[in-house]
Amino acid sequence: MLVFVTSVVHPDNCYSYEKIWQLLNNTLYSVCSQQDQDFRVIVICGKQMPLFHHAELINRHTEFIVVDFPGDLEAAANNFKRLGNLSLPPDDVYWFRNPANADCETKTGVRSLVIQVLRRKIGVRSLARQVLRGTEDPEEVHSKERRIALSLFRVDKGSKLLIGILAAKKYTPEYMLIFDADDYVGNDISAYVNTHPGENGWIMASVYKMEGDMVAPIYAPYTVCGTGNIFSFSLLMEDISPKVSEKSTQNELFEHVDSEFLMFILGTHRQARLYYEQKGRPLQEYPYRSAVYLVGHGENHSERIPRPRGWEKSRGMVPVSPELKRYFNIV
Repeated sequence: MLVFVTSVVHPDNCYSYEKIWQLLNNTLYSVCSQQDQDFRVIVICGKQMPLFHHAELINRHTEFIVVDFPGDLEAAANNFKRLGNLSLPPDDVYWFRNPANADCETKTGVRSLVIQVLRRKIGVRSLARQVLRGTEDPEEVHSKERRIALSLFRVDKGSKLLIGILAAKKYTPEYMLIFDADDYVGNDISAYVNTHPGENGWIMASVYKMEGDMVAPIYAPYTVCGTGNIFSFSLLMEDISPKVSEKSTQNELFEHVDSEFLMFILGTHRQARLYYEQKGRPLQEYPYRSAVYLVGHGENHSERIPRPRGWEKSRGMVPVSPELKRYFNIV
């Protein structure tokens, strides 16, 4: 069995929670339209709302778990710093050597800034100003401040996905697929995964990017978006302490689960491939373009935090075809 798992942003950290739920509803319709019915879906959220469409189909396959995690992301990050075990060797085992992060090969890179957020009792914007003091390029300042802010969302996302993984135990899954609550997935993923037992998992390196009714194929060897990393369930459980369960508090997760795994494997998506390669458990590239990265709707974490001036939208986009709409069950 394949279990799909996602997390939903806290109501305090979005412009419109109703819009968040509408996007989630569209995504769940896509996920629940699998040809192979041997799958389950788990949604972790701070508040559950009624579905707008296809409720019968979605509820047949989906478990909604409401958690009492704080909406104050800085407070959560301080708890993560206080209770966790984040340890970074000077010659970092994978982040700065990751080709996907070629612009972050010094200690002023993204990860260094994240660690400073977590180790100091200081507001994110104040920290950004201190870390970047003396930097003359305002666009570079803006970009790094944005990355720090994104790290706070990742603490929240990672801990919610942990609850989802722990809740999946009762289904005895072979695999788990992590997806973002605003993307789409192909209708044959469960059919493919369920007929390929015994693998470590797959990385969805080839996807479509979609804005409005326009799409473009894109590729990134370390994954494009938060949808499509597929892991062997037993592989994930190797990094999760038996001291936690789906009933654990967020602070209990911080205390008993490896902080690096929570932050950089669950809280973000680009580190998984190299992380498992270095553990001797490599993930394969998924052989099909079976995810749609939805952008431009105003509620993406990565886009809600303003981008540097001069940022341009994707080029070469074309109208989405009827075939793609059917394959991804795009509403």
